[in-house]
Amino acid sequence: MKCSFLVFLLLEAVLMISSTIILYKVSSLLYPKLWKELKSNPNDKQILKKFNIIRFTVPILGVLVGAFLAQLICKKFGIN
Repeated sequence: MKCSFLVFLLLEAVLMISSTIILYKVSSLLYPKLWKELKSNPNDKQILKKFNIIRFTVPILGVLVGAFLAQLICKKFGIN
């Protein structure tokens, strides 16, 4: 029981980190103009406001997606 819980936690951590990285890459592909504007003018308030929305929502979505995938994988293989 203890080993399966540790496997679940490890799987969940890996999936959370990888899904957050993937979501950041996807957001940079979906909003290339925003990322270019941010690099050229990092102090613009409007650009920072748009960027902050992405910066705060992507990690939350990454954690949720990673946890969901970890639960699905563990249920499928009977780990938990």
